[in-house]
Amino acid sequence: MEDLLFKELFSNYPKTDKDIFIKKINSENYAKARFFSYLLFAMSFAFFILSYTLSDSTPIIIANFVYFLVSTIIAFLSTLNNILPKKTEFINKLILYSLIISAVAWSTSLIAVNPNRNELVGTYAITILSISSVLRLRWQVDLVLYSTSLFSAIFLILPKLEPPLIPKLTVFFSLVVISWIVSRLLYSKEISNFTIKMTLEKQNSTMQKEILKNSIRLKNYEREKVKEILVSVAKLMDIHDPYTNGHSTNVAKLSQEIAIEMGLSDENINDAYWSGMVHDLGKLLIPIEILNKEGPLTDAEFKIIKAHPSYGYEVLCHSDSLSNIANYVLHHHEKWDGTGYTDNLAGDDIPLVSQILSVADSWDAMINERPYRQAMTEEKALLEIQKNRGKQFSPLVVDAFVQLHDRNCKQIESAC
Repeated sequence: MEDLLFKELFSNYPKTDKDIFIKKINSENYAKARFFSYLLFAMSFAFFILSYTLSDSTPIIIANFVYFLVSTIIAFLSTLNNILPKKTEFINKLILYSLIISAVAWSTSLIAVNPNRNELVGTYAITILSISSVLRLRWQVDLVLYSTSLFSAIFLILPKLEPPLIPKLTVFFSLVVISWIVSRLLYSKEISNFTIKMTLEKQNSTMQKEILKNSIRLKNYEREKVKEILVSVAKLMDIHDPYTNGHSTNVAKLSQEIAIEMGLSDENINDAYWSGMVHDLGKLLIPIEILNKEGPLTDAEFKIIKAHPSYGYEVLCHSDSLSNIANYVLHHHEKWDGTGYTDNLAGDDIPLVSQILSVADSWDAMINERPYRQAMTEEKALLEIQKNRGKQFSPLVVDAFVQLHDRNCKQIESAC
């Protein structure tokens, strides 16, 4: 119990986060000091006018006038420091301690003039208790402040104090001691509240980090599962249409390589790959006899074929993990000149990943056999891609594809 009381009265800082606590206490003290500098300025002016108007004793009028001058200077410094771009620690401390010392000196001088006037004793009591309750000072500062005030007051009032002396001196002594104890208990409570707050903040921070860690782990797990599903869907499309076996994988890889060649972001490169894997997802809803028809398609059949990007979009846009690539799938048959489908977009209105898919899809379709035609040679397919630069295909995508193709050809030739 004694240890606890000693800790309550003589503790200045918490066990941890001392620097943060000091910064917090100082900031609060300085803010209160700025507010009370204006309040005491107004109060000192009122006391001076009141004492002068009522023709109080000359020493009291002088004490009030001197305090009014001092409080004016403090209020001016507070205003100056408040409008400065950068508030200085020195001026903050000067305002704080000037405010405390001047208030105590003023109230002490008032009771020294006439210790038998109850209103002057009340002023002293209010001043001491206000400092105890409002400001948070270290116990050494409090001790020096209150002991200096107590002994100064006793020394000054003792010759003028009317009997009985002991009860009146006891009141003064008790007032100062109680004020000091109050200030220490409030300070100790401040430390306790700060410690609890910091503990809760650290626990909350740890909890948030753990939640974030688990969220990332869950997101990564979800992404891996989505990738597995997309690969399975691509295999299903190969089963549905054996003539296009491997087409989705080829388009995905080539789209990824073109995106890298164009220097796109990791996100766009990733989107290009997975968009390629599912760009023909909607063909699962197209009758196989139309997909593999050897002769020319009728207008009605071609209309059904043209619906496959919309079908794929409808499936993908309902998934949180795949909705970002749904729009790319929807527009992978748009043409640069605006004659494509499904929305007749033109130029840069076509999503960039869709522009890439268009080139990759056309290239793989041309160099592989289809029921309605033989496969083209790479030389002929490359000429076809270049011929449609700025018509069917994006010029930038075509240029990147040609550079990629030429470099791959040179690497193959050097390997041979």
